[in-house]
Amino acid sequence: MFTQQEILEIKTTVDECINVGTNPILTAKLAQLFGKYYEKGQDFKKYQSKVVNEVKTQLGDEYSRQFFVLLQYHKMILECRMEDARSVQILDSWMKANAFEQIESNEHTRSHKLSEVVINQKESRIIHKGLYPLAPDFSKASDADRYSNLDILERMIKHSNTIVVKHDWYNALGDMLQYLTSDVRLPYPITVFEFRMHGKSVTTLASQEQEEGVCHEIEFTHFVEFEKDKWFRLNNQDEMMQKAIALAERQALAICIALDAKIAESVKITAGSQINKKRIKAGKTPLKNYHIVDLAQQFKDKKSNSEAIASGERKSPRLHWRRGHWRVIDTDKKIWINWMLVGNVDLGFIDKHYRI
Repeated sequence: MFTQQEILEIKTTVDECINVGTNPILTAKLAQLFGKYYEKGQDFKKYQSKVVNEVKTQLGDEYSRQFFVLLQYHKMILECRMEDARSVQILDSWMKANAFEQIESNEHTRSHKLSEVVINQKESRIIHKGLYPLAPDFSKASDADRYSNLDILERMIKHSNTIVVKHDWYNALGDMLQYLTSDVRLPYPITVFEFRMHGKSVTTLASQEQEEGVCHEIEFTHFVEFEKDKWFRLNNQDEMMQKAIALAERQALAICIALDAKIAESVKITAGSQINKKRIKAGKTPLKNYHIVDLAQQFKDKKSNSEAIASGERKSPRLHWRRGHWRVIDTDKKIWINWMLVGNVDLGFIDKHYRI
């Protein structure tokens, strides 16, 4: 039986939930109060009836109805935490089992699947088991914050340009990219990079405020499809996840530089209109056009400069990078000078990792 003090706390907490909205902090307070009724292995339905009837006796029908809703919400949070723990265990095993030194070849887009999951979770007022972690964030004031974040994420994916990463660009150019700086520009202000890492799809959402004369920092958000149509948002602060995050960001920066230096070119792949008509009719998210970054034609047709060297012409300097930067041409005007790969045009160094 609840004490009078506990009944007063229940009344206060339920009133607060009604006035400010349900959130995990308030339901955690209630969990502490009715926790004494819970016995290990007890059926939740019987347990729920017991405490609801107790509240009804003490506070009346209206409070018992509200209390019932909060109990259901608390149960959902517990289930979400258990599911989150399972997903983290899968990712932990994946991270520990692999080196994350290079990526695998990827030729198919999955960002429309991630978009579907985000839309479904945003439109559902209950937890949709697709975008992980599932449990509500205790740092958020209310559910409204969580749905606002999902809305922003949906718009970013919708208005992004997608690059499906077929080649291991960082390892192809790695010897020369060891001094990556902040002077890197995304090919599009919002760019999605899609990778394959040790059998799983990794989607990196990159955004950058782009204005003349300034290279703003690129902001990254990473998602791993740890099971079919189940995506985990990687936490940049989680040490366990750093290997996958570091590999994705190295690859993204290398692609930006390769495109800027015109070593690589972006080939657009157009989604079929008939397929999209069928998908829309079935209530599915349409496929987006996407790009595959490939070696530029001028380097595919590379020629050795051995004849020039044999004829006594001056040997080209060793291949090296010229960093991209802003150049002031007037007191009030700046222009972007692309990254450049200068020196010997024989790019044999790419062959080591270019084909996977």
